[in-house]
Amino acid sequence: MEIRETIARAWPWVRIQSARLQTIPRAWLLAAMTALLVGIGLLLAQSSMAQRAARDGALAEADAQMALENLNQSLVDAESGQRGYLLTLDPAYLEPYNRAVKQLPDNLAAVKLRFMQNTDPAVDQHLGPLNDLIRTKLDELGSTVRAAQAGDSIAALDVVRTGQGKQAMDRIRGHLAALGQLQRESRDSAFDDANQAEARVVPLLLAMWLVLLALLWTGYHGERARARAEIAAAQTAQLRELNERNELLARELAHRVRNLFGVVLSLIGLAARKPGTTAEVIGDITQRVHALSRAHNVATGDVSGAVELSALLESLCQPYRTGDDAQPAIVLSGSDEQVPASMVSPVALIVHELATNAAKYGALSVPGGQVSITWRAGESDAGEAAIPLQIEWRETGGPPPSAAKDNADQPGSGFGQRMTQAAMRQIGGTLEREFPPAGAVVRMTVTRPA
Repeated sequence: MEIRETIARAWPWVRIQSARLQTIPRAWLLAAMTALLVGIGLLLAQSSMAQRAARDGALAEADAQMALENLNQSLVDAESGQRGYLLTLDPAYLEPYNRAVKQLPDNLAAVKLRFMQNTDPAVDQHLGPLNDLIRTKLDELGSTVRAAQAGDSIAALDVVRTGQGKQAMDRIRGHLAALGQLQRESRDSAFDDANQAEARVVPLLLAMWLVLLALLWTGYHGERARARAEIAAAQTAQLRELNERNELLARELAHRVRNLFGVVLSLIGLAARKPGTTAEVIGDITQRVHALSRAHNVATGDVSGAVELSALLESLCQPYRTGDDAQPAIVLSGSDEQVPASMVSPVALIVHELATNAAKYGALSVPGGQVSITWRAGESDAGEAAIPLQIEWRETGGPPPSAAKDNADQPGSGFGQRMTQAAMRQIGGTLEREFPPAGAVVRMTVTRPA
């Protein structure tokens, strides 16, 4: 129960600290984790180096003890061979004596080599006297052997009885034992360093691993929080985009409604120019309104699939057809081309907008005005997957373009311009406008799949 109560009391603090940690910038978290990883690597390297030093110390101690043992054994063999020869005068005892005497310089050099890496000042205090003591011992052994070989065994034994050889041997053994002890102490010191390093490294490693896990946990939850924030921001952006789109659609609807009233009035004016009875005029107006409805449907996407460009333009321009065969209000001219389904609505929207403005302010708004629509397929380079299609809208005989340009609804300014530009962006085309004195000119270039 006490543990649960402690956790319950500490949990709010943990949540607060966690929330604070999640506000840490991502770059700081990465820098902290990198520093921890580097620190862990350094600690592991330090521990490894300490263990290697201990292992090397153990190997060096073993080699040194072996060299000391070999030197001591050579001295023992030389002394044993000398004693046996003095007692028995048997030349067979000279064999181990001679072999040991021959090995002693190499064994002494091996001892010095093994202790070169030991920095303890006491090493020199023991290695230095060894040369003189071994030389003294060898002189004692050699003098007695030579005396015995000369037949003066009594003189040889007198030399032994002086005890000089034994004293030299005891001192040599003392120095060898001291050197062995120094090497063991060096080995033990290396192991102590390794143990101390391990004792320091293990808690530090544990603490660093815990901190690293905390940083990883913080980073994970921080990334989750950032992801949720990004999703919320994306949803907000989508809502903003939908609101802007709805606003655009509402403005487009208002624009179209205004245009429709203006176009209907223009169509009534166009029908009134023709002579005929009231029934004939009403019938003409009715047909034009039906044609306007069909053109409006085409412009808003009610037509699907690829269509002939000439048929599409004919349907769009039908409500504005006036005049006679000698001087028609709208002239269509171009090669047999098809418009793919993806381009039908944008192209229809642009042409419908141009026709609407021409009927309200341009060439179609006055008797004798004329619109010429021409199109042709452009040239494409070999291997290209798209073919350009160029469409030109040219007005003549209408009001001066400068007067039309002052109106906010005409193509080139206001909502109508933005709508046509948006339609051209949908199909990746370009649209250029000119306003020469003869009348407005609009050139469109779109690309179709080859």
